[in-house]
Amino acid sequence: MLNKGQGAMMGIYDTLLLAFDMDNRVDEARSLWNIVLHTHNRSISKRLFSRMISLFDHHSMPNKIIKVFADMEKLCVRLDETTVRKVYTSDED
Repeated sequence: MLNKGQGAMMGIYDTLLLAFDMDNRVDEARSLWNIVLHTHNRSISKRLFSRMISLFDHHSMPNKIIKVFADMEKLCVRLDETTVRKVYTSDED
């Protein structure tokens, strides 16, 4: 379980990733994601993984979706239905 500060930080990361997505700043989103992944690898929320999958889906980057999915599996993060659908459709391409 996350403490109050970690939860707030994850919310800030989520907001930043959404802003990068809306501004078409995919490279900056990927850089932030790599920092989050390497700094907080055991406490990343399902929401952040879903945000990255949505971002890569929005920008038609199926290889990156599969990579995020692999990270989710490695860290034993359970998938929600929407995320599973996005991963499945990206794998079909």
